[in-house]
Amino acid sequence: MTAIYVTHDQEEALAVSDRIAVMRSGRLVEVGTPEALYETPDTAYVAGFLGGSNLLEGESAVRLAGEAAPVGREVLAVRPGHLSFAGAGPVPGRVVARRFLGPFTEWRVMTEGGELRVRTPGSEALPGDVRLSATRFLWVRGPI
Repeated sequence: MTAIYVTHDQEEALAVSDRIAVMRSGRLVEVGTPEALYETPDTAYVAGFLGGSNLLEGESAVRLAGEAAPVGREVLAVRPGHLSFAGAGPVPGRVVARRFLGPFTEWRVMTEGGELRVRTPGSEALPGDVRLSATRFLWVRGPI
């Protein structure tokens, strides 16, 4: 049976769908399997909408990725759980907020490229000044 189900709940859409169509302002942005749209979105909009990726452009994106953006893919998408605090990480920042959420802690870190969300296991204390590195990222099409 084929059914069309409309929801704004991203977790629900990922859980019950064989295919997802993401719309923005009445226009179709991307269509794909839940896994494809979550793991390898094509656009910055879908990367931010499904799973809340941090989105960076310009020099900050290049510094965090350690590589230049491929042609036509000018936005770096990094999930909060794929950022880590590393002593010699390429991006300096300052912790501006911390929220303990049980299995992980969510940090808001202000960098020259804007505010980034970082999720770490546990609830360790961090100094105000930190350095970030990305364990995984994806270049996507913009704009943000």
